[in-house]
Amino acid sequence: MMIRSRMQWSLAKKGPASTGRKSLLRTAVLGLTGLVVILAVAGCDDAVATKTPRPTKVPKATPTPVATPTPVPTLRVTPVPSSGLGAVGALTDGRLGQTATLLDDGRVLLAGGKDALGRALNTAEVYDPRTALFTATLTMYQPRADHAAAKLKDGRVLIVGGAGTGAEIFDPSGNTFSLTGPMTTARSGATATTLADGRVLVAGGTGTSTAPLNTAELFDPKTDKFTKTGSMTVGRALHTATLLTNGSVLITGGGSGTAQLASAESYNPATGKFKGTSGSMHSARAGASAILLPNGQVLVAGGFKNTSSGTAFRAKTTSTYLATAETFNPKTGKFTSVHGMATAREFPALALLQNGNVLVVAGLGKGFLPLSTMELYTTSKGWFTPAGALSKLRAFASATTLQDGSVLIAGGWAGGTVALDSAERYTP
Repeated sequence: MMIRSRMQWSLAKKGPASTGRKSLLRTAVLGLTGLVVILAVAGCDDAVATKTPRPTKVPKATPTPVATPTPVPTLRVTPVPSSGLGAVGALTDGRLGQTATLLDDGRVLLAGGKDALGRALNTAEVYDPRTALFTATLTMYQPRADHAAAKLKDGRVLIVGGAGTGAEIFDPSGNTFSLTGPMTTARSGATATTLADGRVLVAGGTGTSTAPLNTAELFDPKTDKFTKTGSMTVGRALHTATLLTNGSVLITGGGSGTAQLASAESYNPATGKFKGTSGSMHSARAGASAILLPNGQVLVAGGFKNTSSGTAFRAKTTSTYLATAETFNPKTGKFTSVHGMATAREFPALALLQNGNVLVVAGLGKGFLPLSTMELYTTSKGWFTPAGALSKLRAFASATTLQDGSVLIAGGWAGGTVALDSAERYTP
């Protein structure tokens, strides 16, 4: 392309010759041309035989571009202490009363809860133990407080309650939420328990009024629908629900109006019915926490109960925070008192350790004040011992046992209008 252009430019620069000169030149050129043709024909064979061919020019190979590898970001890892407590990365939102669910990939989903002003949150985040960092997910469809969460058999997480009849599901593969349901009844303060067959039992709570509900319903992940099931023997809110090794669900305590309950009952998935246990708890309690022990029994710890005194005209109600605890034996259907905690506490967070003991974390203490102390329940001995203190006061925090055996303690209320965005990790 470049050579041809230069040739065309050169030809355009030449002017025409005079007519006479052109005739003389034409005659000379024709004569010379004839001579050249004769000589060329005569020597054609020799020229072909002796002419050394010019080597073919091999084009230069175009170098194959080498892709520059995308640099892998350096993960900022917060060291986890070999034992005791250590701070980890901050939450994306300060929150209290959130649900915390251990995912199959080892991360922890923190969903909903309240901010420092008591407003329900529609935000959620995941904690990655490999980096000790929290990352925001896409938001939930509805703000949720006093809600419940249950991990499904396929690894997704069902979020129910705290927002009318709405329910939604978190998918860890994309960190997204999708709507499901709705529930048959609006509920706040209900429990959600994944059954052995994959369905989820949602029980109790409060509805459009403050009166506790005795109704329950089942969520089937195969159909994404809720259906009514049998009712509890009494309305319950602020109760506990624990899946037993025999497949039934133990329901303990809770509130019924202004009174707290010492009764307990179990749900049989095969019949869809609730039945009272053989024995009641040794103390009425609401706002307690319960956890399944390795021996198949259930530890129920803390909570509060109200006592009334005075006359009908000048009645006085006193709230007592409980340091007592007891265990339920499914084989006998009865409760047994165990050595009490050092500190009375409501809504303590419980985490089962790999050695079978239970870590009791903070909660609310006397005077509705947040606590920072922790205790350790030794299953084999049936008693509690002090286990140090958190770096901050934390009521309504979550405690989740990670796959490596350490415990993530996140968020909570520090008093006043403080919803914590900090977290700590406890290593036994």
